[in-house]
Amino acid sequence: MTLISMKYPGDDFVNRLLSSSHILEDLMVEQCLDDNVTVFTVRVPSLKQLFVCKSPGKHRDAADGFVINAPSLESLEILDYTGGFCVIENEMPNIVIADIDLNHSQPVNILSSVTSVKFLYLCLSTAEDAYPVGSVFHHLVCLTANTVARSYTEHGHCKL
Repeated sequence: MTLISMKYPGDDFVNRLLSSSHILEDLMVEQCLDDNVTVFTVRVPSLKQLFVCKSPGKHRDAADGFVINAPSLESLEILDYTGGFCVIENEMPNIVIADIDLNHSQPVNILSSVTSVKFLYLCLSTAEDAYPVGSVFHHLVCLTANTVARSYTEHGHCKL
């Protein structure tokens, strides 16, 4: 696998690149402090693994975030310490493992979309009322949860 690091011209470029990747299975997105993509939209039906990381540091606008539509997803890792948004547009019935570490005030949308997981690693450093009411995790066999204040995390990441 070849990794390419580049600064993208903007949201439209990323959307066109991903929409033309019909057999893409693995995607790693690390948003840097000085990037110029405000809403990173992932609409890839073939995607099986997704890693999304938004770096802390420079204050981001509340309009910055991710939109995810990947119905074939099996593995999801979200690290977001910026307080932006993450919208999951559909159910992800094939997801087996989810690692969710975020500083969102309302992670209900993400959790209600991953109810088919078997392995859930969860760190909600500022979330209140995070559990999606009415959601049932029928297949969950392993849960690692860390719900500590941000001062108990190391480098912004939960210690799990």
